[in-house]
Amino acid sequence: MQAAFCFTCVKAAETNSLSTQTLSQGDAFLRKGYQNWKHALEKARGFQKHEMSQAHKEATIRYVKSSSNQPDVVDMVSSEAEKQRFKNRQMLLKILTNIRFLARQGLPLRGSWNKEYNIEIDSNFHQLILLRCKNQRDLQSWLDQSTDKYTSPKMQNEMLQVLALGILKELSSRILSPEFYTVMADESADVSNEEQVVICIRWIDEELFAHEDFVSLKPVAKCTSEMIVDVIKAAIDQMRLKLSDLRGQ
Repeated sequence: MQAAFCFTCVKAAETNSLSTQTLSQGDAFLRKGYQNWKHALEKARGFQKHEMSQAHKEATIRYVKSSSNQPDVVDMVSSEAEKQRFKNRQMLLKILTNIRFLARQGLPLRGSWNKEYNIEIDSNFHQLILLRCKNQRDLQSWLDQSTDKYTSPKMQNEMLQVLALGILKELSSRILSPEFYTVMADESADVSNEEQVVICIRWIDEELFAHEDFVSLKPVAKCTSEMIVDVIKAAIDQMRLKLSDLRGQ
């Protein structure tokens, strides 16, 4: 014969927090199961009587308290998302240090494209990462992903741009200290015969030491005076320098 149990009472009993009296009073709904179907819906008996009993009330309180100690699903999802964000940051920083090292040494990042592996397998960037993977398993598992690895040529260029802007910001703060400066500009053609304007800033520090810092390399369509002036003004604006403080060229 089928029997009915009280879900709340059974769950509360599983926490071992119910008193002996409550366990004995609610025994029909805890262990044996309620089977008196003839009187099940009567107010003085059955389900309603159990619902109004002190044993059920205690079990409800115990069950609610025990449930409140369980981690919320939203909190669990947020926690996992935060862990993933932390891992992403760590991997991004490791890849960024790769790029910073190669840029610092003046080494090219990319090589020839390998169609079989869909990667520049002979590039300095790729080989340096493989070297670091030998003692960093988390980096190797990150590279084994099919997407979102922060290693694409586009991401490399963006990181180089961020590093360059950081250097220019630091140089700008140093050049602003003595106020006055001089612009040194020249143009030359690269291997593809494209004209490029090179711009350096010359300035004197507080100890009267002269500094010449490279700040810009811009390709130009034509080497006209108007275009070169525009390139110089753009470089000065990017460095947040005042044109009125320019004292020579």
